[in-house]
Amino acid sequence: MKSVAVVFRAYDAEAPYVRSFIDHYMKIGCGEFHVVVPDGNPSALLEVQLQGYTNVRLHRDHGYSRLYGCQTAALRHVESEYTLSVDVDEFLDVDTVSSLPDCDFLELPWVIAPFNPCRTGEGVFGFVDGQIKYMVRTERCESLEDHGCVIKGGFSSERSPYPLLHYVYRSYSDLFLKCTLGSYHSYQRTIRSQLIDGVDDVRKLPLKIKMAAIYQRLSLAGGRRFPNFCAVDAEVESSLVSSSGSVDSYVLLEEAFFQYQSRIDLVALLKQVRGHPKFREYGRLPHFVLAEIADRTLCEPFRGEDWLGRRRSGMAERMRALFA
Repeated sequence: MKSVAVVFRAYDAEAPYVRSFIDHYMKIGCGEFHVVVPDGNPSALLEVQLQGYTNVRLHRDHGYSRLYGCQTAALRHVESEYTLSVDVDEFLDVDTVSSLPDCDFLELPWVIAPFNPCRTGEGVFGFVDGQIKYMVRTERCESLEDHGCVIKGGFSSERSPYPLLHYVYRSYSDLFLKCTLGSYHSYQRTIRSQLIDGVDDVRKLPLKIKMAAIYQRLSLAGGRRFPNFCAVDAEVESSLVSSSGSVDSYVLLEEAFFQYQSRIDLVALLKQVRGHPKFREYGRLPHFVLAEIADRTLCEPFRGEDWLGRRRSGMAERMRALFA
């Protein structure tokens, strides 16, 4: 039987979701888990959620200052034949890992499935992205990155017939927590002022919120459904939101999120993306470039009175006569 270790990054903002993640991978046959806490992030609540698991090892104070690649801190501790490098919001859609092809490097097709307030038991809306995640033969791997790794010498590779479902935030509260609790340096970092300024001007919203809005708009427009394997511990999630220090802006930011999403001109967005020289060269764009394009395509705020027009005198009388 194929032995697979799951290596992932997490901190307190993942506490409401981590048990669902681990339970899913145990169900499909993974028996070893390594949690890498990015430097500078809290993990006390996460550790409470991990209690009771005897096959989970936590890695802190590992000396990796970068968010990307800090998974490598766990690599030398992996005992399984294969290492699956994923995030807590990524679920492999397969009945058992034994069904996965045997090779040194297995590409996992990446499906973007953003949170949707209308989620049902029938699944979630999503779309296949050009990026991949991966499973690698442990003894061949020298370091782990987000979408690739360093492998010793030549290697065999295949593409998995089973996709990796990336639930881009499992709820609006998840998105809110990622914007308020995370403390790491990356292009997706949230500046505190964005949580204030974005309420009045949606173009100033944090990148995470803009990307979630773009993904949600694309997935709903596509209408393709995928299974929903993730679950939320609502009590832990609510507690984290209440203690975030930004709870006063919770509802206002949610409104700003939906305003941003509804104002995106999807036709103009896709046209500008496809016409961008970097997209023509690489088949994708960095998140910050995609957000800049979305900003430029935003429709002006809708004014209902302009759509309805001015009320004409005698309108009520004419309507009565018309339907008499």
